[in-house]
Amino acid sequence: MLEYITGEKSLWFWGMAQFFVVISLVFIYRQIKLHRQGNMLQAIADKDQKWGSNEFIEYRRATCERYSVVLLKIDRSEGEVLGFFEDLGIYLRRGVFDKDLLWNKYSYFIGHYWIMFEKHILKYRAKENDDTWFDQFEYLNSQMSEYANKKKFKYGTRTPKEIEKFIKGEQQE
Repeated sequence: MLEYITGEKSLWFWGMAQFFVVISLVFIYRQIKLHRQGNMLQAIADKDQKWGSNEFIEYRRATCERYSVVLLKIDRSEGEVLGFFEDLGIYLRRGVFDKDLLWNKYSYFIGHYWIMFEKHILKYRAKENDDTWFDQFEYLNSQMSEYANKKKFKYGTRTPKEIEKFIKGEQQE
C-alpha cells in the first residue's frame, strides 16, 4: 500500500494531490476576492449614506454658501466635507476602493471641491506649518486626474462659471 504513495506507482497519487491543492488555492483566492468586493460595497454604501444624509447635505450647502475665492475658511462644515474626501483618499490608497468605483461615484464632486479648496488648503498648510493637512484629498484628486487622462476624460479644470453652477447645484440639493 505504501508503494502507491511513496514508491514507483505513486505518480498518480502526487498528481491528484497537486490537482486538489491547486483547486483549493483557486477557491481560496476566489473567496478572498469576493470577500474584498463585499467589504468594498459595504464601505461605499456607508460613504454614500453619509454623503446623502441631511446633516451632510447641510455641511455641503454651508460650505458652498460661504465659498469665496478669497475668504473661504475651513470651519466645521468645510472640515466635514474635506474629511469625507480625506477618507476616500485613504481608502483608495489602502486598496479598499478602486479608482474606477470612485471615478463613477464621486469624481464630479472631487474635482469641483478640490478646485474650490486647493488655494485655501495650501494656505492652511502654510499657516499650520504642516503639509499633511488634507494630503489624502490631494492624493485622491491626483488619482482621479490620472484616471481621467488614461480614459481621455475632461477633469481638473473648471471655469468660474462652472464652479458657480456647481455651487448652485449643491445649494439646491
